[in-house]
Amino acid sequence: MRSTRGLRDELVAHLAEQPFGPDAPESALRLWERLRDLAADGKLVRPALVDLGYRTVRPGAGGPPEVVRLGIAFELLHAALLVHDDVIDRDRLRRGRPTVAEQFRRDAVQAGAPEQEAAHLGVSAGVIGGDVLLTQALRLAASCSADPAVNAVVAPVVFDAATQAAAGELEDVLFSLHRYGEDHPDAERILAME
Repeated sequence: MRSTRGLRDELVAHLAEQPFGPDAPESALRLWERLRDLAADGKLVRPALVDLGYRTVRPGAGGPPEVVRLGIAFELLHAALLVHDDVIDRDRLRRGRPTVAEQFRRDAVQAGAPEQEAAHLGVSAGVIGGDVLLTQALRLAASCSADPAVNAVVAPVVFDAATQAAAGELEDVLFSLHRYGEDHPDAERILAME
């Protein structure tokens, strides 16, 4: 199995190149820097699980580069979902540090924006940032192998994971409404959210 350090090195190398192109505005570069910092700071459970899954069916020293790229795609998907979740839950901290949305809100406040406008900027930057990470995850998953046949099998799995995560997040938000008179879901429905 690849070491966490090896996986982190691969992830950091992937994140080194910003996706906005050579003429990107400063704001997009600042967004990418913050997204990169968040994604690079994860525990890398998903890439390790992808590697473990590969080694389960093909015992050996670890997966080929395609497996590493797929693991990184899942890590980017996870980071995208965290950014979106922070917006949905109105969280200001993630792992003890300001969320992407909160960092942009603070920038706006520091620049003199009224609180309501600053909050709107923060939410907007969080949604946009999550979308950027999501597109990077899907792009990487759809091209993780040089073999188009492999990509044709792998990509739909990652697309489905993203779609199911969105459905689960909506259920989580709806679940919070039980405080306001909605029926409380039973144990089976709660387990289905996992």
